[in-house]
Amino acid sequence: MTSIPPRFVVLLGFLAGLSGCGRGHQVEAVSFSDRPLGEELRHLDRLIADARIVLLGENGHGVREFTEAKVDLIEWLHREHGFDLVVFESGLFECDSAWRRIAELSAAQALTQCLRFPFEHAEILPLFEYMKESASTDAPLAFSGMDFQAQGYDSEARARESHDRLRVVDPGLARRVASADTALFLMTEHGGLGDGAHALAFLHGDSLRAEYRRAAEVTSGVDRLTFTLAQGWIDRLATRGKAESEGLEELPGRYYELRDEWMARAVASLADSAGSPRKVVAWLHNDHARYGRFPSASDSIRSTGGYLRDWFGPAVVSVGFFLGRGEIANNARRTRTVAPLPPEGLESYLARAPATYLVLRSNSDAEVREWAAREQPYLRMGLDTLTLTPANEFDALVFIDSVSVPTYGVR
Repeated sequence: MTSIPPRFVVLLGFLAGLSGCGRGHQVEAVSFSDRPLGEELRHLDRLIADARIVLLGENGHGVREFTEAKVDLIEWLHREHGFDLVVFESGLFECDSAWRRIAELSAAQALTQCLRFPFEHAEILPLFEYMKESASTDAPLAFSGMDFQAQGYDSEARARESHDRLRVVDPGLARRVASADTALFLMTEHGGLGDGAHALAFLHGDSLRAEYRRAAEVTSGVDRLTFTLAQGWIDRLATRGKAESEGLEELPGRYYELRDEWMARAVASLADSAGSPRKVVAWLHNDHARYGRFPSASDSIRSTGGYLRDWFGPAVVSVGFFLGRGEIANNARRTRTVAPLPPEGLESYLARAPATYLVLRSNSDAEVREWAAREQPYLRMGLDTLTLTPANEFDALVFIDSVSVPTYGVR
């Protein structure tokens, strides 16, 4: 076998009942070469053959090599496997608006209107150029968002066209919804986050949800989803308002979990949009892409991937991205040096993988099976040591040994 310098390592785990059932593990290990989209990717075919939703995680949003690898994978999934929608961990309203105006926007404008501050990587621009070019073909690769908030809370505006279309059906309801959007920080006129929205949602949540529910019932397509997700936003604000009214020092886990639940609902709705099933690639953090619960504040919460796995079963495939050494950036674009790896942790195991291209088939490697089923330490965001059991969380792991910060700024 020819020795090929690895670019990154993938462990493909074909696991029956992934969410912790602990039976029937089948594991393949693959070392990708410097040609990550060459022949090696056919070994992913079996994993995604029947997939409708592929979750591409990342152990930190500010990693150049993760972005580059995911762009390559998404283009391959579109060309070779017919995936036709990319859903980003960013605002549904903003991303959908950018896609609907893709013909008049440059690729850079579409990127910045959809992804915002933490994700404005020059390395992701080729994907938006690819998606823009595909829009005029018979097989477009569209994009949308999954969040009921704009990433970073810097939305230019909710999709005002939704209000315009609602006004045709019910002018009075359209006025009330527009007013609620402003009060609930879903439009730019709000002037920033504040306590008022939390108290408003807590005290008047039922009536506000009823208005958005009615708006969803009388609209269709993305408008319906826009108004539906607003109900999740009210739930989240109300949870915080209740905690504040009770004088709690820390927000309950449910406050954070609501975001994952409604991101999962958005992905599910987009996958089944317009009555025609779509094949979706979701771009999100490992914490959201995994199947189990993950720590948040003083609690643990259910993940987006966990919800989707329950709803779609094995048609969901989750891929976790991990790193070894180098520098990463946080959401504020501050550069941080990756901490030393736990000696017997997840990343250390992956870093010891052979440098040659290797496939292990049909339970032939007892060591890998035992490793994947064992709880072990890993570096969250390359900084904090936590634990997870790989077999319970992901269908595949991508390991990139040396990483760097993205190039911020897109023109």
